[in-house]
Amino acid sequence: MRALSPTSRWNLLVVAVLCVNTGTGCNENQCSPYDETRCVGSQLQVCLLYDDSDTFLGGTYLAWEPFYGGAIPASGSCPDYCVEADGQANCSMTSAPIPECARDGNACWQGSPVECLGGFPLDYGAFAPCEVDAGETCVNASCVPLADSGAD
Repeated sequence: MRALSPTSRWNLLVVAVLCVNTGTGCNENQCSPYDETRCVGSQLQVCLLYDDSDTFLGGTYLAWEPFYGGAIPASGSCPDYCVEADGQANCSMTSAPIPECARDGNACWQGSPVECLGGFPLDYGAFAPCEVDAGETCVNASCVPLADSGAD
């Protein structure tokens, strides 16, 4: 095995310091761009910006972290399915697109309002289910009394 020249050793040291300092190209958890989302199994992850400039080799870097909030627990695990559609990842109540969500926005699905994206009903707990026992039904993505729905 041939020894590295002093120039090669210097180049390796510079690359190692830059790699540790910026995180660029050295961290399998790195991501770009900021706020991008992805699915890893059933876990929803988001690309977050970190600042460790207070450390010796500090700086800012981007890294994947579990996304949580609303109906999604701190583990980032989706209650049902993690799906990727329209260039972003989301928690969904189905593993495949549904006809009711053919358009993005709000819709009725299984008698309750849902938010739709890329054909999938999102699972964020944004809408309360309609109270069927109390005589409600879903019309135009809203819970309304059955008497006001126009249904017979």
